Amino acid sequence: MLFAVVVSSETAPEQRFVFDKPEVTIGRVPGNDLVLPHGNVSRRHARILVSGERFLLVDLRSTNGTYVNGRRILAPTLIGEHDLVMIGELRISLEEEEGPTTEWFPAPPYDPVEERLIAAIAARDHASRVVYADWLEGRGEAERAEFLRIQDRLIGTSPDDPDFRAGAARLEELARGIDLEWRFAVGRPAIEGCLAFQLRCPKEWGALAATGRDDVRFCDACERQVFYCDSLAAARSHARMGDCVAVDPGISRTPGDLDEDSSGGLMGVMVPPP
Repeated sequence: MLFAVVVSSETAPEQRFVFDKPEVTIGRVPGNDLVLPHGNVSRRHARILVSGERFLLVDLRSTNGTYVNGRRILAPTLIGEHDLVMIGELRISLEEEEGPTTEWFPAPPYDPVEERLIAAIAARDHASRVVYADWLEGRGEAERAEFLRIQDRLIGTSPDDPDFRAGAARLEELARGIDLEWRFAVGRPAIEGCLAFQLRCPKEWGALAATGRDDVRFCDACERQVFYCDSLAAARSHARMGDCVAVDPGISRTPGDLDEDSSGGLMGVMVPPP
């Protein structure tokens, strides 16, 4: 969907930035889709996700916060054209734009080879991941191919391993330029917050069964739904409700960042059934 982000303040004239992409990042430094070089804007401050005709606003753990209609948001928040977003002293609103019709500019068809490979990956055929990475690289999509390969390489690696930390940092960097829906389909983040395990669930997102929602899968080990979260606020919200979560690799992480109280019990042993 074609839409405009309108930015203004008391001391600066209104500016319009038009986008035609499903995800727009906002921050102070180059590399964001919308660069707002102001001191009270964080380096990576917020993200706007487009789903159908809806907008979802996510604060990226910014220092000064993101506000919608005067209230600081603590979780992903649906916004519309009549909502006022404040980032520092900047007023931000969204407007749909009249775009060209598909009669004149038809969308390119979805490649049938890629469609089959993604379907196989969703069906937990991990061998297809290698084929898909090679296919992407052959088409010049080196970053998505690298994203796939790094994820596969990190499976089973200890978070304390220097290679794991380096790989996680690279995944975070790559994720900024890759759409969220694709990360839903091919992601392999570890499962966290599972009450059946006190240290680390042995499952990962890519090993779970697909459901009717791209961001929800089903774990046949604990027979629970698992929610893919693209922000720590969303992950913490689900964790507070006892849900299992898979945190997107595009998020900067610190040990224990999902726990409001990290003094919880033993870690590492599966809890025996009653």
